[in-house]
Amino acid sequence: NRYDCFLKTLCDNSLNVFCDYYKKYLNQSKNNFFYIKFVAAYISIYKGDVYCALQYLDELISMKHNNTLLLKLIDKIKYNLCYNGELRLKGTLQYKLGQVFLNIFTKSNIIDVLFFLSRYKKEKKKIELFIQNFNINIPSFEQCYDYSNAKRIEHYLSYNIGKIMIQAHQSWYKGAYFILPYKIYMLYKNFKYKKGK
Repeated sequence: NRYDCFLKTLCDNSLNVFCDYYKKYLNQSKNNFFYIKFVAAYISIYKGDVYCALQYLDELISMKHNNTLLLKLIDKIKYNLCYNGELRLKGTLQYKLGQVFLNIFTKSNIIDVLFFLSRYKKEKKKIELFIQNFNINIPSFEQCYDYSNAKRIEHYLSYNIGKIMIQAHQSWYKGAYFILPYKIYMLYKNFKYKKGK
């Protein structure tokens, strides 16, 4: 069966969590999606979306089902918040603001920019609440297991665009917004030049 081959390939070569929970949630009734939401939370963590994983965690807690799995999920989220450098950098305002800015040109969707800050504040508040509720001490960035690999994100175009946008906002009274388009243009030009080498 093609479907079984696909799932076997997915399980063997992708997220190990599929192997453990695939059969469990196949047998669940349609009203109880605990295992599906559990797997979705793991996928969210894998994709680097802690906010989405925390939303699934809230739904799973409200179902009052299988505390062992919930503890595993909480530990996985804690570990990633503390020691996943790439996730930590991609969760910064600089990176996300740069991503939204670049997406304007690819998707032509200005609505994303309008709602970005309120969405970002909401995500940040939920993550901070999780950290506070579980008394998590976030270690320094240098202690992340992927520190050297994650440092390269600081050289991404999206991260640097977000960084200069924040700097412009902080010094708006000096007229920084007037030279912001020029700075973004020069940054983009230098990025393309380095990429071409």
